[in-house]
Amino acid sequence: MNGNCSTTGYKSPERLPDAAALECQWKSIDWKKAEAEVNRLQTRIARAILKINNSQRNRTSQRNRQQKHS
Repeated sequence: MNGNCSTTGYKSPERLPDAAALECQWKSIDWKKAEAEVNRLQTRIARAILKINNSQRNRTSQRNRQQKHS
């Protein structure tokens, strides 16, 4: 069995890069840029979650006010 081929369901399996190619790709990553991108995405996610939580909280308080005045 050749461990260097993926089994994606195609008739001819795709060839995976060897360890040297992967090492070269790994070493060529701009880690400062990658870290900045991850931080940017984490910030976007956190803001979106806060926005969702705030809108749910506002709907709940509006519903409570409407029930009190009914």
